[in-house]
Amino acid sequence: MAKRLLEVENLKTYFRSQGQVFRAIDDVSLHVDENETLGIVGESGSGKSTLGLSILRLVPAARNPFIAGRILFDGRDLLTMSEGEMRAVRGSEISMILQDPMTSLNPVFTLGAQIEEAILSHKKAGAQNARAAAIEALRQVRIAAPETRVDSYPHQISGGMRQRVVGAIAMASQPRLLIADEPTTSLDVTLQAQYLQLLKDLRAAHGMSLILITHDFGVVARMCDRVAVMYAGSIVETAPVREIFHRPRHWYTAALLASMPKLDHPRGHLPTIEGAPPRLNDLPSGCKFAPRCAQAQSTCFTQMPERQSISPVHDIKCWYPREAT
Repeated sequence: MAKRLLEVENLKTYFRSQGQVFRAIDDVSLHVDENETLGIVGESGSGKSTLGLSILRLVPAARNPFIAGRILFDGRDLLTMSEGEMRAVRGSEISMILQDPMTSLNPVFTLGAQIEEAILSHKKAGAQNARAAAIEALRQVRIAAPETRVDSYPHQISGGMRQRVVGAIAMASQPRLLIADEPTTSLDVTLQAQYLQLLKDLRAAHGMSLILITHDFGVVARMCDRVAVMYAGSIVETAPVREIFHRPRHWYTAALLASMPKLDHPRGHLPTIEGAPPRLNDLPSGCKFAPRCAQAQSTCFTQMPERQSISPVHDIKCWYPREAT
């Protein structure tokens, strides 16, 4: 059995604003094993990015967050660590690639300076060694002529190259866990495929685990071992990737998959999920998906479903799951 690297237990991340409470992450539990890739999927606003930021305790203080639960990384609870201890973890043991590389990079510093900062923050290295390590980091993410590019500024390179540089910064200290938040959003289709293959190669070469946050099931199919499906701040289904694609048991997961275009299906209108996700400050008292679910029954509107294990590897939150087909 693979060793458990990360275990999130009953995580809650709430925001307070103007006397109201917004439950962005609501009682989430998940785990990531060593050398495993976990995909987190769901509609925009489902809480995927907030979950990644919460794991690293990077939720902005300006949002007045309330965070509770446990985040165990290699047996250590990140929520009980001091800020100094967390700074030693971020970048060194857990790194994160944010969605927009242009906002992740500082426009007034060279690429090399930004990679060197990540290296010097966690390793004792002189300036010359740090520069050599920065060049090697660019080479690892397949930047052409890294000896020259190390002195370039972010505005002097393409969007695809900026995304690779952000990856180089995240990988500079060889973390054990990488959280990649929509890493291919700003890339065209060809560059997406190249970048995903790069992530897969780096994960294998460094023996790290990966949390891949995305709304693209095509990316999930290509990259992930297991999938966690999020809706309105909660995880409603978790299973191996083949199980999710071939035997989804939650009605929301099935609806997401049905809305994907398929090459072997005739052209026409794609199925849609009627309605909209609930407001995080006014969540339903029962199942959060019930108002949009065509199969919802009276229990669904009054009682929140508990997480149940359909199999040793398949969890679901639903009173009346779909039949396995």
